[in-house]
Amino acid sequence: MSWLRTPYKFTLEENYKDLAWLETCANLRQLFVYVLRDKKNNNYVGCVYIYPIELFYPNLAKKYDVDFSFWIVQSEFNRGTYDEIFKKILTWLIQNWPFKRERIFLRNKLIPEGLT
Repeated sequence: MSWLRTPYKFTLEENYKDLAWLETCANLRQLFVYVLRDKKNNNYVGCVYIYPIELFYPNLAKKYDVDFSFWIVQSEFNRGTYDEIFKKILTWLIQNWPFKRERIFLRNKLIPEGLT
């Protein structure tokens, strides 16, 4: 899957396979996956993925420690919350995880201004 300007639309079968793969990797402690929820109403907003860089990009291991990406539901994207959510997640990752900003590979192609 490539990161597109708008969210990728999974078929039900693709979604099932993706969830099974994520569960297997999480059980093997190869990655972390977090659900994003709206604090006000607890609605599902999206997912955050934190992978060791070697899992998908072993050639980048000298420069980066972690591969970080996320997606949000179309309604949130349409509301224009992408930049705000991106900044909050990246801040959380830098402040609460043992990663320096320059060692975090930002897979998302829509990087808010000032974070590159």
